[in-house]
Amino acid sequence: MSVRVDFKTIKDNRKIISKNVSAGAKTAMTDVVDNLVKASSGSAPHDKGILEDAWSKEVGYDSTYRLFGKVSYSVTENGSGGGYNYAVKMHEGNYNLGEGSRRKSGGKGMSGRTYPVGKHFLSGVLEGERQAYTRHMEQGIKKTLR
Repeated sequence: MSVRVDFKTIKDNRKIISKNVSAGAKTAMTDVVDNLVKASSGSAPHDKGILEDAWSKEVGYDSTYRLFGKVSYSVTENGSGGGYNYAVKMHEGNYNLGEGSRRKSGGKGMSGRTYPVGKHFLSGVLEGERQAYTRHMEQGIKKTLR
């Protein structure tokens, strides 16, 4: 018995594998972004509840076909000098947590770790979950190769 392997067969298989790996990576990235939204929203300070719901997310490919995930928060407040992004103030600023924030339990990451309510509610979760997110991405890609 013999099997003939030619360049076209290898090229076709490579396209299939590449497409599957890309789909697996995108699914895993979506999981990561969804978890980052949930955990950071849980860690966001609470006054009226606006900040926790002021997130946006995106998963896609950039102009060089590199996969990316993005989470951002934006709440525009009108101050005396014009508008400012309240989300940035709460993420970066120094302040005392109010009663609503103190009652929150924080956000839970993919790793199972809980993140406190307050400053760096987005970047703190991302840094703390970096290993769990990387592992999840690797597993998502590996699963498509089995």
